[in-house]
Amino acid sequence: MRYLIVFITFLLSVTLYGQNDYSLSFDGDDDYIDVGSGGLGSAPNVLTQEAWIKTTITGNYIDVIMTKRHNGWGPDWVTLGVNGNTGHAVFGFDGDHYWDGIDSSINVGDNNWHYIVGTKNGNTINLYVDGDFQGTKTASHPFGSSYNLHIGHSGAWDQISQGNHFNGKIGEVRTWDIELTLSDIQQYMSCPPTGNEEGLVGYWNFEEGSGTTAFDQTSNGNDGAINGATYSTDVPEQNCQSGCTDSLANNYNPEANQDDGTCCYLTIAQNDTTICEGDSISLGVIGTTTLQNAVCLVSELPAGLNNGLSHFYPFCGN
Repeated sequence: MRYLIVFITFLLSVTLYGQNDYSLSFDGDDDYIDVGSGGLGSAPNVLTQEAWIKTTITGNYIDVIMTKRHNGWGPDWVTLGVNGNTGHAVFGFDGDHYWDGIDSSINVGDNNWHYIVGTKNGNTINLYVDGDFQGTKTASHPFGSSYNLHIGHSGAWDQISQGNHFNGKIGEVRTWDIELTLSDIQQYMSCPPTGNEEGLVGYWNFEEGSGTTAFDQTSNGNDGAINGATYSTDVPEQNCQSGCTDSLANNYNPEANQDDGTCCYLTIAQNDTTICEGDSISLGVIGTTTLQNAVCLVSELPAGLNNGLSHFYPFCGN
């Protein structure tokens, strides 16, 4: 008895994304970035504001991460920042003679990098720190501002002589016209978006490394004018692994946290035809994929077909 033995090697495609190269450093005195509308209208019903930050206890009432509130007597906005006395992240309705917001239970004023996210849906706001939900609040306040979105500064707090300029470093900043879910937030904490995601309206990663313009990574063109802030190579660590994230695909990689469009769906069919000595044999693999840019290799076979011997085919004869 002779046998035809088929050996198969199963390969995984994985790309490792390095962390960012640059952040921007703010002196706490007069540095800020003006990003125009920030991709947000004057009174959006739904929004998300997010940023990586690194700061210490400053003694300010609030160290502003981003806001559109630049007049002490209105208009109103939802301001994302850090309480300069407690070091807690804050997100709240910020208006004429009132602040109605959420304080995190986590101290982010410890000179380490933290990922801060605030979402608004109607009259309800939520705060997240480092991928953990921190609290929610529902309140009815006037809302809306036609001022530009500033990163690191609030003109309103300037007018009432309250310290508000951010003192520390800010990494990636993003705005959305949708409410990100906890799952979304945890994903983008590890692996930043590409700039083409639905609902992403402003994205500044500060990877220019020099100059006075922070370019918007979306197609919306909300480039930011950098006022005083300087580039730094101190950046948050992000572990982004790109690969196939569909567990039903043949080349599924459980370690990947960003899908790169290479998922393959392959099948092997075998019949009971007896192949005798002197006959020829042709083995083939048929691959299908739902993604146009996926490239399926013959070596990318079902997960059940492990490396090594997968099938044998008996021949007639000795």
